[in-house]
Parts: sequence; structure tokens; C-alpha cells
Amino acid sequence: MLMQTESGPRESVTADDHRDLSARHAADGDARRAALAAWAADLHRVVTAMTDLGVAPEHRQRRLEDAASAVEAVLVGELATERTSVRELVEAARDAVMASLNPGLAAALEPLLDDLGHLDEVEPPAPGLANEAVLQRLGGRGGEELVGDLLGAAADCRAVAHVMGELGDTEEQRRQDVNADLAGFEAYLVLASAASGDATLATTDLRWDLAGQLVASSGDTPHDSASVRAAMAAVLAPAERPALAAVLDLGTPG
Repeated sequence: MLMQTESGPRESVTADDHRDLSARHAADGDARRAALAAWAADLHRVVTAMTDLGVAPEHRQRRLEDAASAVEAVLVGELATERTSVRELVEAARDAVMASLNPGLAAALEPLLDDLGHLDEVEPPAPGLANEAVLQRLGGRGGEELVGDLLGAAADCRAVAHVMGELGDTEEQRRQDVNADLAGFEAYLVLASAASGDATLATTDLRWDLAGQLVASSGDTPHDSASVRAAMAAVLAPAERPALAAVLDLGTPG
């Protein structure tokens, strides 16, 4: 499933997509999402560098786990200080990753890392902002209840789309199909966050925003289900895409 953009079709998001998303959130003053996207850009470049250098998958996983542990230890300390700016926070995470890599890999990676100047003017997020973001998405529900509601909404939209198709209203059919896809996609992202231990739903926020950015950049109508599904697939790892497809097919009339 390919994402068609002005530069041509591609199967996955790039570090540049994360960088652009970080810049957009920084311009909007959203410190949390700007930092998340900047950190994701760094992580994407780390994985790409390891792949290009021929690092075996099992070694990549171990190094990423070491990097994550190093970042967690540093960020706990950085977050405890009042002086920490958004840029300092991302730089602390970056430094921890670089220190966790072998010297050869770190040297190959360093020239590829993005400038973080766009974070200079962003005010640090208020304490508890991550929890507030979670509560906003949950809307007073538990995670399981949210996923159930989203899947129910997706099934309802599929049923309406089926009826609209039989009535010949293809525009409304497409709109309802896209609404069903969006609800199913959000349900999948929440489930994936829960499975990975992401209690703040940071990856849900990041991947939701990335998919929206890709749809906007494609130039296609927001009611084009093929483009929306392609964007959804592009923000996921290839191994996740069959699971997403299974969620999106739930409630489809036979």
C-alpha cells in the first residue's frame, strides 16, 4: 500500500516527515508534540543508519533497547529540573542515544541528525500535560471502553456507507467509509500503545498526526479512502499493517 505525495509514491514515513511535523507543532506552540516528533526523527535516523551499515536485526533491537534505557534514565533527571527547555530535553535524549551506540555507528549518525533550532522559542510543556492529553483522548472512558466505542462507530459508519452505496450516493458512501477507517485507525493506535506500555499514548498522538500530515500533503480529497488508508499504512511498521487491515475490516458488510 503506497502513499502518493507530490514527490511520488512511498511506502513509509521518513525522518524528514517527523522533522516537518515537529516544526509544525513548534510553530503552533505545542511543546509536547514538537518534542515527540523531534525525538521520533532521531530514532528513525538511528534505525536507518543501523540498517545501512548492515547491523543485524537482533543487534538493532538490542541497541535500541539500550538506547531507550539510557534515554529514560537521562530524561527522568532532566524533567526534575525547572531550567530544562524543550530543546535541552530533546538534546539530552539525543546525547543519551549517541552515548549508548558504538563509536562507529555514532560517528556515522551524527552528521545526519537534524538541527533543533525550531525548538528554541517553544515554551516548555506545563507539568501534567501528558496526562491531560491522555484524558482528553479518553474523554472520561477507560482505554478498553474507548476502543470499543471506536470500533462500534466504525461498524456504524460501514453500515451507513453500505446503504448510501445502494442508494447511489457515492460521495456520502466515500465519506462514511473514511470515517469508519479513521475510527478503526484510532482504535488500532490505542491498542498498540497499550500493548507497548505507552501509558501516555504518545505514539498514538504521533502516528495520528503523521497520518493527517501525509493525507494533507497528498493533494487528494479527504474523502478518498485509498489515500487515507495509504497514509495510515505508511506511519506503521510493515509488520503492523496486517493487524491494522484486520481492524479496518471489522464491521464491513459481507
